Amino acid sequence: MAMCSPRCPSYDLKQLFIGSEGTLGIITGAVLKLFPRPRSIATALCGLASPEAALSVLERLKFDCGPRLSTFEIMSGLQMDVIVDHKGGGLPLSERHSWYLLIEATEPANDEGLGDRLMQSLADCMEMGALADAVVAQTEAQRAAFWSLRHIVAESNNRAGRALSHDTSVPVSRNADFIRGVEAAFADRADLKVTFVGHLGDGNVHAVAIFDRGLVPDAEFEVRAKLVSNEIYKIAASLGGSISAEHGIGQSLRDRLPLFKDPRELDLMMSIKKVFDPLCILNPGKVLRTGVNSVHQASEVDRLLA
Repeated sequence: MAMCSPRCPSYDLKQLFIGSEGTLGIITGAVLKLFPRPRSIATALCGLASPEAALSVLERLKFDCGPRLSTFEIMSGLQMDVIVDHKGGGLPLSERHSWYLLIEATEPANDEGLGDRLMQSLADCMEMGALADAVVAQTEAQRAAFWSLRHIVAESNNRAGRALSHDTSVPVSRNADFIRGVEAAFADRADLKVTFVGHLGDGNVHAVAIFDRGLVPDAEFEVRAKLVSNEIYKIAASLGGSISAEHGIGQSLRDRLPLFKDPRELDLMMSIKKVFDPLCILNPGKVLRTGVNSVHQASEVDRLLA
C-alpha cells in the first residue's frame, strides 16, 4: 500500500490556525518566504472629489498597473485637515480636496519608466474626471513626505480629541456606500467628527470617530463610544462586511461578535475550540466567550444598544 506523503490533500490545519488568535494552539515554528526589496518604486499623492471617484481610479490603475499596484490608501479631507493642524505647514497639494489618495506602484526589477507610466495613468484619470490633482514623487525625500502624512494619522487624531478607530471591512465595490452611510449617520453630531483613512484597495477603510473632549465628559465616553461603534458595525454588516479586518476580535470585540455572526457559525467555532482546547486554557476570554457564559451571550450594555 502506498503511503501518503506530507503533501497529500487533507484538511489545511495551517489555515485553521491563521486568525485564531492563539485560542486553538501555540505555534512553535514557522516558515517565512522572503521577497526581494523592490528596486523601482513610484509614489503619488492625489486629490479628488469623492470616494466614488476613488473607486474609478482604483479600477483604472488595476488595469494599467496590475500586480505592480501595491498601495491604494484613501484619506478624507477632514482627516487631512486634522493632520495639517497637528504637524503644521501647508496642504500637501496646491488646493484643499474633499478626498486624497496615496498610491504606490513597485517593481522587483529596475524599471526607470515605472514613474512615467504611473503618471500617465493618473493623467488619464484626470482626463476622465476622476482626479482633480496628482503629484508623483520625484525624490525619496518627497516620497517619505507623502508617507509621513499617512504614518502620523493616529498621533494627529489623538491630539485632536478622543479618537476611536474602527477596523471594519466591506466588499471593495461597497466602500463608497459604507463611507456615505457613516457620514449620514453622524452628520448632525456636535460632539464628534468622523474621518476616514485606510486601504480602499482591500475594503478596509477605517472610520475614525474623534470625540470633542470639551463636550464629552469622561463619565459618558464609554456609552457614547459604544453607540457610535454599534452604528458603524451595523452599516458595515448591512453591506456584507465585517466588524474586524486586520486587527482581529480579541477581547474588545468578543461580546459584539454574536450580534453579527450566525449562531450556527458560532456553534461551529466553539466545537472546533473544544476539540483543540477542551480545558479552555489557550488564550482564555479571547474571540469566544467560554465557561459558564454562553457564546451567544452579548454583554448587557451591547444588548441594550443593539
